Amino acid sequence: MEMPDNPEQKKKEEEFKKIEELHKLISEHSQDAILRLTPGGIISYVSPAIRNQIGFEPDELIGKYVYDYWHPEDLNGNWIKESNSDSRIIVYRLRHKNGHYIWHETHSKKIRNPSGDIQHVICIGRDITERIHSEELIRRSDKLSLVGELAAGIAHEIRNPLTSLRGFIQMYMKEDIDGTRKLRNDTMISEIDRINGIVSELLMLAKPSTDAYERRDMLQILDHVTRLFEGQANLYNVQIKKEFDDPLPFIQCQCSIKQVFINIIKNSIESMPEGGDVIIQARQINDHLNIRIKDTGYGIPHEELNKIGNPFFTTKDIGTGLGLMVSMRIIQDHKGTIRIESEVGKGTTVEVVLPIVNKRIL
Repeated sequence: MEMPDNPEQKKKEEEFKKIEELHKLISEHSQDAILRLTPGGIISYVSPAIRNQIGFEPDELIGKYVYDYWHPEDLNGNWIKESNSDSRIIVYRLRHKNGHYIWHETHSKKIRNPSGDIQHVICIGRDITERIHSEELIRRSDKLSLVGELAAGIAHEIRNPLTSLRGFIQMYMKEDIDGTRKLRNDTMISEIDRINGIVSELLMLAKPSTDAYERRDMLQILDHVTRLFEGQANLYNVQIKKEFDDPLPFIQCQCSIKQVFINIIKNSIESMPEGGDVIIQARQINDHLNIRIKDTGYGIPHEELNKIGNPFFTTKDIGTGLGLMVSMRIIQDHKGTIRIESEVGKGTTVEVVLPIVNKRIL
């Protein structure tokens, strides 16, 4: 005996089916990744958007513990089990399949049953790496501007008396006929010149270069800079190796671009007092010129990497930290980027990316 159709039940089933199809449509086509977690933090569902964000196929993540993919420094207890809050928005680093980390912003909500127990957790997350990097560039730009303003106020005041001091010391040197005060005088001249060098770097931060943007041969620039360091490299027992595409494209740049590579290569050589290699690579990638300078020096501790480029921060015994800060300003003015990677005991890599056609002069 067949049971008669229940119109009300059939209507509810159709409505449920429509809702289910709508949810599937949203989750399958959303650019934000949607995850469903068990109360224990195990991934039970993940939408296809995760593929574009961290490189994993959804099936590769099912059954995995979600916090295994977080950066260790961003783990702060277990929110699902330990927090009384049912929702949160959090920014953290998420491991890509290739091993690097991306910045991720996730909205999470605990779903409870009528008795108040957590049934599952719904998470909606997006890749905000580009936003984080842009914010960091803005912070650095503001910091550079502040240092520039301070520098403009003090640099000239320092330089004028230094010029007088240097002149008087040179007069004393002429009067020192028997040379008994030569060492002392030479030391004073050397120290005054060192202060003048710091003032010059401050002035470079204080005002942008007025050099004209011209088409320049980057291969010629890099060859010239490496020749400048042949003597110092021999003194430190450092081999400079060049791996350049030939030809390299000409780029629109100021003459000051040479100072960037002088600063970076000098730092690389000085990081290897017991010898090593500096490898300079240059190649065109689409409409950008990619230049990487790698050394086999001591490396920089992870906790200090974010401080690189800050005013007066340096990992060297003698230094001001202004050289790299000046370099960052020059690259920024050329609409390029500079990135530093380092590992203690293995060395440091500085990557400079420059547009082949500079937007600033179009």
